[in-house]
Amino acid sequence: MKKTIGCMAAAAVLTFGFLSCTVNRTVAEPPRTVTVSGTGAVYSIPDTATISLAVESESWDVKTATEDNAAKMTAVQKAVADSGIAKNDISTSDYNIYRQSSWQNGRNIPGKYRVTNSIQIVVHDISHCGTVIDTAVSAGANSFSSVSFDISNKEEAERQARTLAIQKAHENAKLLATASGAQLGPVLTIAEDAAADFHTANITLKAAARESTGVTPVAAGRKEISVTVTATYSLQ
Repeated sequence: MKKTIGCMAAAAVLTFGFLSCTVNRTVAEPPRTVTVSGTGAVYSIPDTATISLAVESESWDVKTATEDNAAKMTAVQKAVADSGIAKNDISTSDYNIYRQSSWQNGRNIPGKYRVTNSIQIVVHDISHCGTVIDTAVSAGANSFSSVSFDISNKEEAERQARTLAIQKAHENAKLLATASGAQLGPVLTIAEDAAADFHTANITLKAAARESTGVTPVAAGRKEISVTVTATYSLQ
């Protein structure tokens, strides 16, 4: 009987020892970090323009509307190409046929058919934009959407913007770390979200088709290339 009691006591001591080891383990604290964002922007002069315009035709007969539209758009594309624009820089962006209607006295009244053929024209010399617009309008284009500008080689501008964004993120992280009484450690992760702000000029058809000998003025302005990064730094 004494032997049994001794064994039970030893087992209890052993179990308590295991429990003591478990209780005494310290839980590791999560690493201290700070996550910030930074945006860098540079400005460049655009050297390429994309003109969006269309030919719209209406008729009570759909065949008449499509034939009229086809003839006018053929004339527009030929005139634009003759002005010096490469055929590969002229592309169809949308073609639509639908019948107009109106609601009168509780009834849907069918109207004329409308055919719209939209094209995009890429101009590699922005100084020719006004001439191209006037040429297209004179040839039969009667709907104008927009002129958008871009930079043909913007890799260097993006690199500069990316460098500025990283520098700004580091400055923000250092400011937050110092203000909280910590020291900024090495960067742990960094991700980029690049986006360019498009500079677009809208020109009304009325202005483009004005009765004057002057060329429609088009100003490209400047284009902003911006890059935003998000970075996580360790705190010491």
